[in-house]
Amino acid sequence: AFAALKRAPQQEALLLVVAEAYLAGHPLPEATALGRIGASPGVAAGLVGKGFVQRIALPVSRLATGQAATTPPPELTAAQQTALAALLAHLEGGTPTEPVLLHGVTGSGKTLLLQALAARTLAQGQQVLYLVPEIGLTAQAIERWRARFGALVGLAHSRLSEAERVETWQAVLRGDIRIVLGARSALLLPFAELGLILVDEAHDRSYKQAEPAPRYHARDAAVHLGQQLGIPVVLSTATPSLETYLAATEGRMGYVPLTERPFPGPMPSVELINMRQQQAERSSDGPFSAPLLDALRVVVASGQQALVLKNRRGFSPLVVCTTCGHVPHCPNCDISLTLHQAARELRCHYCGYRDTDPTTCTNCHHPTLRPEGMGTERIEELLRDRLPGARIGRMDLDTTRGKAGFERVIGQFARGELDVLVGTQMVTKGLDFGNVSLAAVLSADSLLHYPDFRATEHAYQLLTQFAGRAGRAGQPSRLLIQTYQPEHPFWALLQAPYTVFAEAELHLRLALSYPPYSRLIQLELRHRDLGFLQTEALRLAALLRPWLGGSLMGPEAPAIARVKGYFRLRFLIRASAKQSGRGLKQRLEASLAAYRAQAPNQTVRTVVDVDPYS
Repeated sequence: AFAALKRAPQQEALLLVVAEAYLAGHPLPEATALGRIGASPGVAAGLVGKGFVQRIALPVSRLATGQAATTPPPELTAAQQTALAALLAHLEGGTPTEPVLLHGVTGSGKTLLLQALAARTLAQGQQVLYLVPEIGLTAQAIERWRARFGALVGLAHSRLSEAERVETWQAVLRGDIRIVLGARSALLLPFAELGLILVDEAHDRSYKQAEPAPRYHARDAAVHLGQQLGIPVVLSTATPSLETYLAATEGRMGYVPLTERPFPGPMPSVELINMRQQQAERSSDGPFSAPLLDALRVVVASGQQALVLKNRRGFSPLVVCTTCGHVPHCPNCDISLTLHQAARELRCHYCGYRDTDPTTCTNCHHPTLRPEGMGTERIEELLRDRLPGARIGRMDLDTTRGKAGFERVIGQFARGELDVLVGTQMVTKGLDFGNVSLAAVLSADSLLHYPDFRATEHAYQLLTQFAGRAGRAGQPSRLLIQTYQPEHPFWALLQAPYTVFAEAELHLRLALSYPPYSRLIQLELRHRDLGFLQTEALRLAALLRPWLGGSLMGPEAPAIARVKGYFRLRFLIRASAKQSGRGLKQRLEASLAAYRAQAPNQTVRTVVDVDPYS
């Protein structure tokens, strides 16, 4: 072959490169071989045409496999060893289909115990599913789990490419991936030999798939899957949902507490800042109180880090025309458009509509649109002005787009490249940064006055989890909360142990017959014609009310009555523990079937959501 290529020096050189790789036993990508000698694809084609080399298609995995495990697990504290022994007792001696609640304070080392359970399951030749509520949490979690278990850990979430998801599906089915770390959709993978399900941050609302169908809660679905397969399920959280807590205290699931952090130092102190007083004394600076700005300056000067929570993304939630008073609204949804200053556009966060002229009023055509209110983008801009020299970053849906968006922002903060990270509720969940000594909450009152009977529960969970991001290396830490209602009784409960809060909230739920002492089912009707929709809603009500009676509420329009061009009307069924179950489901299905049969060609969309708002 070489003799025949004496007059084709580039083909001769390419053949030498391929021969060396062949003798070494390593397949060589064509582009790599051509790159080594600076040749064009035509050189390879000529060599193939002469029959001296052959092109072979080989599968190449798109999945990041990780490295071999190099970090041994740390030695467990006495409290962690006690909790692990209790977990193992439940898993080995209890009923396999009975889930277990691992209730540990933030920073107590619950992940170490979950890894110990995973190691036990792997030793038994079985697979492990480890669920986290947010894709953003997979960025830090995958590093920790691969440091312990190496290439046995695979990743599964919706931001993987379609090809990566196909490969993951096949690898899980073959059993090549032994530990799957993923968001709620990972629950639907075809495990070959699943032996353990771990649900981290089990309280989190992101586990509920609300739109589109299928509408399910990954925590509850995990428990059901464990019961079907006869395998243990462990729910891990510092702030369980009231449904989970009640089930644990009533003996319907195992309960393992972990009340100590493995490092010295108290939990973050909770300090309320009275914004009424700040404004009366003219001490506030825009959205920031004087104590908050002082605390941020101290943190930046000392080389530590701070997290700032503003649970609204964008620059401003609305803009107002100062000439005519017009507020731009989405043409498809009953909601004002949010200003995104960096992209210079107004956006609808429900249907994705965009207006690329954020300064000119569409009503009077004057360039007098002014932003009102604040989102994370504006808070970031204001902090850059108030804290000159400080490195400010932002973590919300806009800055974390793309497959590597979360990893980029979290990596910058973890490496100390940012002093202050502003974010939506993304910054409150499960992240572990050792240098954070301050967590600050802006507009805390909006968490309490959200129109939802679970608002207080969610506020407690969110703020407790957020406080837990600080002081994780044992240093003194603070949670600063700006509020216009420092006298609100919730703030005293926030500083009490979870059990005190849960008992107080359960007392109210029982008195009002709300979950967990009842079950809710939401029926939503959707149509583009509001008048027709109202008529159809009354027709459905006539079928439901005779057998549901006072358990049926509605129809009524939600706060945002039109989304993506469809008007919406809702019914809410509140069923007692005796009413809920298979019988209620069958009667409801029969009523909906009868409703559709009366007008088989009607175009009203019906959406059923069990346990909404959870």
